[in-house]
Amino acid sequence: MEMDIVKSINLSKDYKKFRALNKVNITVKQGEIYGLVGDNGAGKTTFLKLLAGQISASEGSFSLFGKESNAGKAEARSRIGVMIEETGFYPNMTIAQNLEYYRRMKAVAGKEAVEEALSLTGLMPYSKKKCKAMSMGMKQRLGLAIALLGKPEFLILDEPINGLDPSGIVEVRNLLLKLNKERNTTILLSSHILSELEQIATVYGFLHKGNLVEQITVEQLKENCADFIEIKVGDAARFSVLLERKLGHTNYSVLPDNSIHIFEPGEQIERYSNLAAEEGLPVLGLGRRKKSLEEYYADVKRRGMELC
Repeated sequence: MEMDIVKSINLSKDYKKFRALNKVNITVKQGEIYGLVGDNGAGKTTFLKLLAGQISASEGSFSLFGKESNAGKAEARSRIGVMIEETGFYPNMTIAQNLEYYRRMKAVAGKEAVEEALSLTGLMPYSKKKCKAMSMGMKQRLGLAIALLGKPEFLILDEPINGLDPSGIVEVRNLLLKLNKERNTTILLSSHILSELEQIATVYGFLHKGNLVEQITVEQLKENCADFIEIKVGDAARFSVLLERKLGHTNYSVLPDNSIHIFEPGEQIERYSNLAAEEGLPVLGLGRRKKSLEEYYADVKRRGMELC
């Protein structure tokens, strides 16, 4: 059975009178790539900081690698790599010198660990560059390199592709997939770029104003975002009656703009336009669509608003 790397129980965090995280129950299992989704202020970074030990909880509890005590979690954190917000660097030291400093701070054996981190993150050609001259993208790469020192079993990454150019985003994506596949590295990450997250995550947690609205596997997400036919007609109410009477469809939804989403259609797309034509209904639009992660998140967020 896969180990629970993270298990939170009613985890909450208050900043004076503001509740940043509200009774959140999240489980991250070994080998997963868990994507945290939410707007600014949803509680993503707060949750990651709690796991990393950078802040303490107001209520609730969590375990790391099955360890629940403070001492146990402190020990477990030696198995974790963390990149949350902007990592601090010594501006007049080179990239390699900063990595060497962090290697010693983290008590990672062997200077070759620095070379490996430089190579993995594409920073080897810039190893002698002073940090004060780094671009935003290079700062992100260096933060990731520091997190990778010591071959951690669990990575906690807050917006790891922020500031990267398109090729850099692809490189980081491929690196994370490689670490997950070849080292079985468990990864918990947040990202505003949902189209990118959609390509790597195996589990999603949707946060809205500190509440966990939904936790869903990629298989469940694919099922919920399955292909559907979208048809827009002059009279949606009349067409929906035709769907039920003539085609036996009940799995559909009518939108305010008179378009209808037909799920599990079971018919060729032309059958629906023909049905409308037979009854003299004008077809204003017709196509096959698949709900994106962005669209699914918008639906989840609407549900989250009901919790607030």
